[in-house]
Amino acid sequence: FVLIKAGIRIEIAFLPDWAGILLSVLWIVAITNAFNMIDIMDGLAAGVGCICCLVLFYVAVVNQRPMIAIMSLSLAGALVGFLKFNFAPARIYLGDMGSLFIGCMVGSLCLIGSYTAHNRLGFLIPIVILGVPIFDMLFVSYIRWRRGMSILLGSPDHFALRLRKWRLTTRQTVLCSYGLSALLGVVGILMLYVPDFGSVAILLALAAVGCGLGILLKKIDMTM
Repeated sequence: FVLIKAGIRIEIAFLPDWAGILLSVLWIVAITNAFNMIDIMDGLAAGVGCICCLVLFYVAVVNQRPMIAIMSLSLAGALVGFLKFNFAPARIYLGDMGSLFIGCMVGSLCLIGSYTAHNRLGFLIPIVILGVPIFDMLFVSYIRWRRGMSILLGSPDHFALRLRKWRLTTRQTVLCSYGLSALLGVVGILMLYVPDFGSVAILLALAAVGCGLGILLKKIDMTM
């Protein structure tokens, strides 16, 4: 609520103020927890957070938002320095406070950015940029719900753990996640310039790919 009072909230022309405030609270809580949820492997949360910050830096530069650019690049730089010691095999760890801080900062930077100069659906771009933590949060929550578990309880259902169970090493899994995050970042940048119908097509394609990936990951037996 301190962030909301500071003016860090969603502002969409067709939404009333109360709806923007409600969505802002939900967004911050969701992204903060999403980064906490992917902090289950050395270097994963910090690396993905760094990539997201670099994408937000680019978006801020092209939209001439110097303060957002400085904050995004500063956080990215801090995470690069941290990754030197956090990448597998890690010598230091984020812990809950570290991953929650990254999620809160990245989520807040998304809210104060500008995305709709050329595309009325540009406000959806942060969802694409943060696609990796958002996918994991939705995937894990769905799996737990289907099992009748509380979505707040821990379980080995994260996409990264399933990839490692499949046949990848920890480093390969983390690097694969970095690549996916970078790819989504590029897609998010492209959405800045495409017309509205192009954004719809991209979002539908990403949703289809996400569902397909979720189905494949769900088939990996995590009980063995």
